[in-house]
Amino acid sequence: MDAITQMDGPVTLSDATQPMAVADSQRSALKRRILEWVQIFGTVGSLQLVVQGLSFLGGILIVRWLPSSEYALYTLANAMLATMSLLANSGISDGVMA
Repeated sequence: MDAITQMDGPVTLSDATQPMAVADSQRSALKRRILEWVQIFGTVGSLQLVVQGLSFLGGILIVRWLPSSEYALYTLANAMLATMSLLANSGISDGVMA
């Protein structure tokens, strides 16, 4: 017996479009996931933009309000903090991740 004679009845339109319905549901699920990730990245990006803007404004205010001798001390302290942070992190993150 071949496959055509084993069918229970005539082929309907819903039988022919069923694979397309599965593909459409997969496509809509993918679109939902993409939209979720776009929303997450948009939120994180906008918050990062706000933080960077506040940091910039804070730096401008520090430059304006501090006398030049105190600003020199602030710059030295900030440079030492950056150097210590860089040296303290050398290799630690690689050791933790290994």
